Amino acid sequence: MRHSSVVQGAALAVLLAASAAPGASAASRAAMTRGPSPCPGAACALPRPAGATTDSLTLSAPRSGWQISVPHDWTQQMIDDPEGGTARFTSPDGELAMGVSTIQLPEGMDLPEVIPMLEESMDWGANPYEVRPATIHGVTGEMRSYVWQSEGAWMVAYAFYARSGPHLHVVWAVLPEPAAPGRSQQVFAIMQTYQSTFRMAAPAPLPDTAAPAAAQSETSVARPRSAGPALALALLSAGAAPGENAALLRPDTAEVNAVGQVVGTGREGVIEIALIYAETGYQVGAHRAALSGIGAGPVIEVSLAVTRPDNGWPEGVYRVVVRHDQAELGSRMFSVERAAQ
Repeated sequence: MRHSSVVQGAALAVLLAASAAPGASAASRAAMTRGPSPCPGAACALPRPAGATTDSLTLSAPRSGWQISVPHDWTQQMIDDPEGGTARFTSPDGELAMGVSTIQLPEGMDLPEVIPMLEESMDWGANPYEVRPATIHGVTGEMRSYVWQSEGAWMVAYAFYARSGPHLHVVWAVLPEPAAPGRSQQVFAIMQTYQSTFRMAAPAPLPDTAAPAAAQSETSVARPRSAGPALALALLSAGAAPGENAALLRPDTAEVNAVGQVVGTGREGVIEIALIYAETGYQVGAHRAALSGIGAGPVIEVSLAVTRPDNGWPEGVYRVVVRHDQAELGSRMFSVERAAQ
């Protein structure tokens, strides 16, 4: 049962993150029971579409291949590891915990085989309250809700399971059952900001070792990667106005604005922000700046504004990416679609 042990081991990141929800102490987890829920009406059912989140912070995990937007005042804990990383976000009142966990899929296995194994390792168990297919930003998966009891208190969990290349992403939320009616719409709105960046990720450039030294001129010698202090993407927005986060734009949008904020003290190499039409890989626009010309400070801000083409923005998926010397720091995707007639 090699596959089973691999999946159950990888589930540890999800289990630890989700189990840390309000009221789920180590002692209470030992007293978990699963069974019929007292949920009134559809209180514990899967949430339905809601409005977009506002005043949010977009977080990226480039190695794990995902990004998500959460309210700016939530606490954040992130481990970006494609073989078992997890991120956990908690509301200021401590009532709602959400996160994204990444699991390396065992060879030859897919969602129908892996999800039940994961569920058996979770507090919420393998008897979902509701199951339905779901698609978020072009990623197709399965949405499930769960109900279980911990020391007499009923808990609710929502989870979106989706394959992203060789990985499984689990976008989850855990909260007390009494809070579900009032907060399920918020859960759904945050889940709807999840995007998989794996399928758009640019491969790392190969080292230039093929050309003999005698054939290289002073201007053709490749500049080595900077070895200065690491930089990290803290914030990336894309929308019709600077600082706006939009998952959907229209073909007649006058301008696409992207703003990235990078943290770190390194001032070597080149920082770049680019807009890419993901359907073809065409780079619509880019802005590059030498870090040596940027003053000292905790935050480096890079921005890009691209005016609408004469015939409008082509429909499809677009990707905004921030790079340091061609190494991707993070990305954000949005779609362009015509309004329904």
